[in-house]
Amino acid sequence: MRASFQWYDGNGHFGSRLFFSGTGSPWVTADLNSFATQLATEWNTSLAQDVINTYSLVQVKVQDMTSTGGYTGTWGGTHAGTLSGFALPSNSAVNIRSMVSLHYRGGHPVLHHPPPGTAQMASNRFFTTAYTSGVRTHFQAFVAAMLAYTTGGISSMQQVAVLKWRPGGTSAQIILEPPVDYQVTTRIGTMRRRLATEA
Repeated sequence: MRASFQWYDGNGHFGSRLFFSGTGSPWVTADLNSFATQLATEWNTSLAQDVINTYSLVQVKVQDMTSTGGYTGTWGGTHAGTLSGFALPSNSAVNIRSMVSLHYRGGHPVLHHPPPGTAQMASNRFFTTAYTSGVRTHFQAFVAAMLAYTTGGISSMQQVAVLKWRPGGTSAQIILEPPVDYQVTTRIGTMRRRLATEA
């Protein structure tokens, strides 16, 4: 399943996504709604502490990708970051890489996460190592909580990297590889996937 996160900074929306696999598919809307709600809850528990308070998680959409007609589930609300201080520019991001053991052509999948404030910067190009180390620990806790979550037909979940995907390809041509580690780079990243810029 694809989990799409949407954040809002008071002026525009932006987002990023993660992928999960598990047993019980095809999943029904009620289960996907529950999974989306749990994603939002665990993000608020583990990762809101790493985000400046001008950013809020406002939507999580989960889609069953096992077929072209898979159901979707959605959470909508407001979970604001809890860091105070001066915000970074709206195109800034914390890049969280899912590291896989498989060698393949292409880069490791990246979650473009909302940034902290200026107090977590080591320079105008880098975050402090203490901050990124904390993000890695908190992201691991977030993933562990989601993998332990079960509801209805959703169980035995894994967070996966989707490899060798191409438009029009069959599901048999897709490789789902579970990450063996996560890397949070100190270099300040950018938001590469914009959802919308309207208020």
